[in-house]
Amino acid sequence: MRLGPVEIDELNGGYRDLSAKIAASLSGATVRTRFPRIDSVVVNLGIPQVSFESAWWSGPIDTLGIAGAVDSSGVLVDEFLVAAQRSRVTLAGTIPFKPTKKWDVETSVHLDVGALAFLRERVPQLAQTGYLDVTGTMGGTLAQPELRAAVEAADMGYAGYELDSLLMTALYGTDEIARLKGMLRSPFGELALDVGAAIPGLFSSPRVEKYTLDADIDELRLAKIEQLANLEQILHEPLAQLSMHISGVGVGDLPEHAGVEATITASELREEPVRIEAALDSMRWRLDAGWRRNTLDGEGILGSDGDMAGTVRVSVREPGVIARTFADMDAGGELYAWVDLGGNIGRPRVEARAVSPDLRWRGIIADTLNASVAWDNDTLRLGDTYAVVGGSLARILEPFGIEEVAGDAQVTITSASGTLDNPRVEGMVGGTEISFGEFGVDRISARVILESRDSISWRDLIVRRGEAAVSGRGTLSLDEVRQIQAVVGLLGLGAEKTRPAGDLLLAGAIEPDSIDITFRASELDLRVIGALAPIEEDLSGRLTAGGTIAGINRRLKGSIDFSLDRPAARGIELLAVDGGISLVDSFARANATVRLRNTDKTIDIQARAPVSTGEEFALAADGGRPFYVWAEGDSIPLAGFNDILGDRLSLSGGPATIDVAMQRADNGWVLDGSVVIEKGSIAYNPLELAMEAVSFRAGLGGLLSMPRISFEATTGDVRLPSFRVANSRWEGTLRGDTITLTTGFADVEPGGSIRITGSVPISDVKKIFAGGDPELEFELTEVPITILEQFVPGLDVKRGILEGEGRIVLKNGELTTRGALNLRDAVFDLAGIETLIGPVSGKVDLAGDTLVIRDLNGRLGEGTFGADGVLALGPAGTPVMNVRLEVDGTSIELTDLATVRIMSADLQLAPRPEGHILRGEINLAQTRITRDFTIPELVELAGRQGTPDREPSEFMQNLELKIFVDLQRNLFFDSNLGRGQLGGRIALSGTAVEPGITGEIVVVEGTVYYLDRPFEIVDGAVRFLDPLELNPVFDIRATTEVTATTPSAIGDIPDLQAYEITLLVTGTLENPEVVLTSDPPLTQPDIVSVLTLGTPLGAVGGNLAERIRGLAANQLLGFGARKLGQLLGLDDVTVTGGFAGQAGADTDPRITLTKRITKRLTLTYGTELTTLENQEVMAVYRIFRWLYLVGVNDQTNDSYAGIRVRLRW
Repeated sequence: MRLGPVEIDELNGGYRDLSAKIAASLSGATVRTRFPRIDSVVVNLGIPQVSFESAWWSGPIDTLGIAGAVDSSGVLVDEFLVAAQRSRVTLAGTIPFKPTKKWDVETSVHLDVGALAFLRERVPQLAQTGYLDVTGTMGGTLAQPELRAAVEAADMGYAGYELDSLLMTALYGTDEIARLKGMLRSPFGELALDVGAAIPGLFSSPRVEKYTLDADIDELRLAKIEQLANLEQILHEPLAQLSMHISGVGVGDLPEHAGVEATITASELREEPVRIEAALDSMRWRLDAGWRRNTLDGEGILGSDGDMAGTVRVSVREPGVIARTFADMDAGGELYAWVDLGGNIGRPRVEARAVSPDLRWRGIIADTLNASVAWDNDTLRLGDTYAVVGGSLARILEPFGIEEVAGDAQVTITSASGTLDNPRVEGMVGGTEISFGEFGVDRISARVILESRDSISWRDLIVRRGEAAVSGRGTLSLDEVRQIQAVVGLLGLGAEKTRPAGDLLLAGAIEPDSIDITFRASELDLRVIGALAPIEEDLSGRLTAGGTIAGINRRLKGSIDFSLDRPAARGIELLAVDGGISLVDSFARANATVRLRNTDKTIDIQARAPVSTGEEFALAADGGRPFYVWAEGDSIPLAGFNDILGDRLSLSGGPATIDVAMQRADNGWVLDGSVVIEKGSIAYNPLELAMEAVSFRAGLGGLLSMPRISFEATTGDVRLPSFRVANSRWEGTLRGDTITLTTGFADVEPGGSIRITGSVPISDVKKIFAGGDPELEFELTEVPITILEQFVPGLDVKRGILEGEGRIVLKNGELTTRGALNLRDAVFDLAGIETLIGPVSGKVDLAGDTLVIRDLNGRLGEGTFGADGVLALGPAGTPVMNVRLEVDGTSIELTDLATVRIMSADLQLAPRPEGHILRGEINLAQTRITRDFTIPELVELAGRQGTPDREPSEFMQNLELKIFVDLQRNLFFDSNLGRGQLGGRIALSGTAVEPGITGEIVVVEGTVYYLDRPFEIVDGAVRFLDPLELNPVFDIRATTEVTATTPSAIGDIPDLQAYEITLLVTGTLENPEVVLTSDPPLTQPDIVSVLTLGTPLGAVGGNLAERIRGLAANQLLGFGARKLGQLLGLDDVTVTGGFAGQAGADTDPRITLTKRITKRLTLTYGTELTTLENQEVMAVYRIFRWLYLVGVNDQTNDSYAGIRVRLRW
């Protein structure tokens, strides 16, 4: 039989399987078939348009073609091609129908992952890049297949895991062993995999028998894993090397062997990697890991049914390495732990214990740590625990963001039991020098019990701060209903004993939306409370109170009664305050009775206020209910207020009546009421001010922030130490900080008067000339100026009268004045200047913004002075002065220094852009300085220049000096350094705060004392060159003549030599230079010896010679009279008689040296300087003040002893 070809064109069709969710359609297909034999067919199929929907593919297929033949033995595929979305699948080969026949098939697959739309829809986490190529062959039969495959992939990724490349081969042969080998490269590292497994019956009934798996991971980048898992990166670029070998039989049983070796390296690991080794052999496991001296090891058994047993040991002997690496912190000590494992992997049983003798971390020190836990039946149980942990609170709380805390704390856990959900922990807490912000305590300790995670109780609580302490016990629940019971006792800690200071009982419950609290306070000492709390005021008194607050948060109800016994604060002292507070329907009522000391009268205070008791307790705005405070006191003796006013002010007489109310309004607190005082006496102690017959009546109004007070006041006798007012009357108003006087009158003794009207600010005196806008009219009649003594320190007013009238107005910084003041017959002293000033008379005219000083003349000591000028008000109230002062023939006594006599002076104080300048000229009259100085004192004086004792005023800082002083050869000095007459001219410059001196002082004639000898000054000058530094330059030359003796043998006449010695002083005050020369020449030590002993060094003893050499090395010490004995270490050096060649020398020179040995014994040595003969030693011993024992020995060995009696009448 022969069949002809079959051709089909424009074939359309469709297929749908609803259960498998598969749908397909085709259109325009062509089919060409032919039948070479009756049992075979050749088919060519071409389909230009195909659509296919399934779970693994969705979308169109670009190309689908099949070419092949089918016969009775099988299918011969010449070509199979599917292409779609830049991906393609090809297949070719022979597929037999009989299972005993061999297959011969080759296939290849190329998938462009980014172009497959159905993959993006169904696998959204798949990266939109990369490709996958698979090539393979299948041979053998279905019973004994032979398979080969090669896989290559690149640039793929899933859920953020990147795959750089994948190369893998797979084999399955007639030995029924499957082999898989390949390499995977990714940003995490490189994985080399080698797997072998015996799998018989691959296509019939496959099962895994013996298998092996070897894997090596090279440079596993742990940082990438941390990023993907959203973990904090701890190490910088950590790397791991991992090797794994697993072997066994069957996938349902444990492997016979499994081993893992890993090393982790990173720069933070300090070149010593972390090593990990784990192994499982025949159901026995072992673990070994370490990093430096920190180790973890263990071993045990793991059965095939999951039962396990074993032990793990942890040894941390270098915790600092771990802490620095992972937390950038330091740690020390050692920690050891043991873990016993049991049970089954599904339900493990674990018992663990940790021990540390001295663990230290973040300032926390665990002196003792011994704790155990157990895990069984999915429950963690606490075991025996004892721990002592302490350290710095600041370091402990720093990770929690808590600042401004300091001190040391210690926690001791004595026992622990129960589960983690229902624990019971007992222990003790303590701390020293603990502070948080402004609050702090010296010591705290308590025994604490935590029960069931919902309740905490404490007992034996002690909190100490200064001389106060708190003791107590209590319980607090930690669940949603916070129930509390607490008993607190206050203690005062005295030097000898502890005294009770009151008790406090608190009980109740606090819920999220309600509260029910009862408290009772008994005899609480406010001084102890003030010592415990950060309160600056010095509180005292006793508080007894009690009450209840209950209800939902928005409608609380409650009442509190309180009693304060002898309360005092800020110098205010009361006898008692009793009262109560009630809260009903969000309306608070308070009343108190204030009892004053020294009287049985009281002040009653009441308050009413709507309040909000929601999230915060606060005053509420409720226009329907008033909010006011009212205080009333009737006929109160003024003495009752003395304990309120303090020591500066004292009152007597009276009485006083107070009726004051304040009510809340939209714009603030409205004042209303009055204060009345009748026939009172007031004393202001700092000014020694006493007022009698004081009557005062004031009406209050306006707002509390801007009160308006109308007042009337009269006084009788008002006394000040230098001033007296016979009576006065004042009327006006006070609004804000400005007082307005409509009537101001005072009669002053002895017959004068003061009248003042107008307004002036009183809150700050500085505001009078800086925006206070005063406006005053005044009239002064025969007012004694002794009143100025109260306001000018150091001013002693002898007498004087001030008269005048005028008006002063200051508006927006502009001053307007008119009037005149006359000063008559004023006499006064100024502290520090012992020169009487006065009588002084003059006139001041007030004209516009200027005060004109005219004809101000008077006496200054023995001379006279005159002044005139103007005083104006500059910007911001700064005074601007232009005054001229002329002085003639006066003297000023400067205490302990000199009487400065002034021939004439002409000074001008004038304004300049940055302040004022004082310029002019002073001519000195005969002035004598009589005071002893030392060279170190003068050097120190130069170092102290420009260092004021107190902060100078702005005026003095900006006062420039330009004053010339001509000495007129009238400056004389007489001191221990010398005497003489000085002339020259100097200039004062700089400022009054930092003055400078330039110029030259010359010596007209004089003498300087050096080593008790007078040197006549030949010429000398002191020059001031630097106005910024008081360090003058010296140029002084002085000479003296001395006749010295040369030592000779006893009996011989000594040689005599006359010397002219020159003293030259140069350099600066801070670094002077002193040079001695002689004619004929001598060395410096010999010159000093000639000046002191009248003979060169060779004639004196060794010890004395050394002192003289030391003096020569430090010649500056020789200046001044009465120096020789001090420099030679003796109590007295006396040279008597004369030297050869001196006029009037009748006796030979003799030196006497005296040294006090003890308080009662004195030795004296004397000898003649010319021959060193007539040597004599005398000892004097004092028995009584009037009785002495005397012993004498001379060079001829003649000795005697006697008693000396000293009588005075």
